[in-house]
Amino acid sequence: MLNRFLLIAVVTSCIIVSIRSMSSASASENNNDGFKRELYKVELDESIMNRPALVAIWRQYGQMKARWRDGLFRVEFPDESKYRLTLKEEFECRKHLAEQWETLKASSPKYSDRYLDNLVKVKNSRYFKEYIYSYFKKRHWKVDKDKLELDEFKRWCKLNMKGPKKETPVKIVKIEFAEW
Repeated sequence: MLNRFLLIAVVTSCIIVSIRSMSSASASENNNDGFKRELYKVELDESIMNRPALVAIWRQYGQMKARWRDGLFRVEFPDESKYRLTLKEEFECRKHLAEQWETLKASSPKYSDRYLDNLVKVKNSRYFKEYIYSYFKKRHWKVDKDKLELDEFKRWCKLNMKGPKKETPVKIVKIEFAEW
């Protein structure tokens, strides 16, 4: 009964956050024409739709990614002219995803997901930044690889991470419209 109540609470809070996110979604003007506005919606892959716990957890991840596009990026990188995925964004969003999954599993151990279980393992290791860099890096990321323990991470990964190491059943879709 407690597990069902917890799941209902998590799903309800996600719905509330979704509604709040949509109503306060970005209305930033596009410099090209002064009239375009940007909104982002979170789309979840069909493969998780029959698992409410995964829907709730991944929706939170997607909403956090949308907030980065909506304004956090501009705050963190004020000199940039347009949004781009950064190591910091992916690090913070995946860390939040792992923390939410860890919290849910602590109260309801019956839930399982091989990828999210792996994500929690690596979050609790000392190699989380190496994990993000290794599996999600973009060419434009300027990272001093000498400060990362990539070889150690690879060895740790072989011993500790079985199953999927990279998964994202979420897509952030930009919605553009013009004001009249």
